[in-house]
Amino acid sequence: MPDTPSHPNSPEARDAASVIHPVIDLAEKLLEIAPVPMSKIWFANSGSEGNDSAACIAWYYWHAVGKPEKRKIIAHQRAYHGNTIAAASLSGMYYNHASFGLPLDGFLHVTPPHHYRYAHPGEDEEAFATRLADELDALIFAEGTDTVAAFFTEPVMGSGGVIVPPPTYFEKVQAVLKKHDILLVSDEVITAFGRTGNMFGTTTMGLQPDMPVCAKGLSGAYLPISALMVNARVFDAIAAESDRIGVFGLSFTYSGHPVSAAVAREALRIYEDESIVDHVRDMEPHFLGGAGETAGSSAGRRGARQRPAGGRRAGEGQGHRRGLRCGGRGRPLLRRPRRTPRADPPRHRRHDRILPAADHRPRGDRGNDRTVPPCAGRHAGEGTGKGSRKGLTRPGRPEPQSPRQINDGRNVTSGGKMASATMPSRNSPTNGHAALKASEIVTLSAAPWKANIT
Repeated sequence: MPDTPSHPNSPEARDAASVIHPVIDLAEKLLEIAPVPMSKIWFANSGSEGNDSAACIAWYYWHAVGKPEKRKIIAHQRAYHGNTIAAASLSGMYYNHASFGLPLDGFLHVTPPHHYRYAHPGEDEEAFATRLADELDALIFAEGTDTVAAFFTEPVMGSGGVIVPPPTYFEKVQAVLKKHDILLVSDEVITAFGRTGNMFGTTTMGLQPDMPVCAKGLSGAYLPISALMVNARVFDAIAAESDRIGVFGLSFTYSGHPVSAAVAREALRIYEDESIVDHVRDMEPHFLGGAGETAGSSAGRRGARQRPAGGRRAGEGQGHRRGLRCGGRGRPLLRRPRRTPRADPPRHRRHDRILPAADHRPRGDRGNDRTVPPCAGRHAGEGTGKGSRKGLTRPGRPEPQSPRQINDGRNVTSGGKMASATMPSRNSPTNGHAALKASEIVTLSAAPWKANIT
């Protein structure tokens, strides 16, 4: 039996603890690198669950401190916080609400800090940030200052359009939240782990949240896991309340799964060993320089193509992008580009490229030929395309026959991985046809173009 390390803080002891208690090890590491001082970590399986948990803990907290009426939560229009019920209600996307009966009552939304799209004519970023902070303040007063529990925000809004707020926006918003004693939740699902040149976007944007949420990059997306960080103010109150009730009633079956926790801890170790944050900072000037050159050249090309206002017809304006021009009464006129007929229809080209030639032999003459499913195409792992109906054939039509028949026991793999179970298909013994073996199934991985035949 190997000797136990003598000192609990020795490298050997820490490595042993990491193997034996991966969840504790990950929690301690997250508290060490947290953007602001935190007390505890609450693990879940996704960013949606993390934000849902933050909403639940906010309600629980206000009950614990004797203010149960503080239940309303404010977020941004165009924000995305997830697809569970509370997280989807927090989101400000139309498609997260339409036909779902969402958002739930008590979820409110304010104008996003998108200066380009929402600023008034002649309004600079400073004035725009002030107006949005005043809008938030007015909404809180209108709803009742004693009814708002929390404000959710993304340091940089991702799905809403990669919206970087004006420099003073969060400073002004946090002053409003502090005045009305409202919790701040920072959704770091996208922005954490180096994306903004710091380990957390919260640091980059100068936020002081009560609860940051992270996921995605926490494990490099290799396994599902999210982490909700909770500060001492919130944790102490909910701990006392759960003691009074007898148990803390928020839980998930796979919360803090040891395998996911071990992978996440290793991902954080790699970020540090390979200096990911420093690399982002080093690459920032090159990226911004290239983006600036691209934007400048695009603006120049648009200017060269644009006709002056009041063109050939009275009232004809600008707006020639995407083949549209405005007529005298503002009616769009479509300029259809001329097309040269092709020698053969594109449909045939697509099918020739994706599907092998059909086998026109009578079904009874095919014997026990086993073929790679059509989704493998001419090259194992190639996509199906739109015309192949995801590799399925209709009844009564000849089935596609791959030029690569597997009659010699060769195994088709993807990324070196074998299929582990038999795939049911129309060619099963139950309906009089030959069955595909597990070793003859193409398994699609994250990189299907790496599929190979061994």
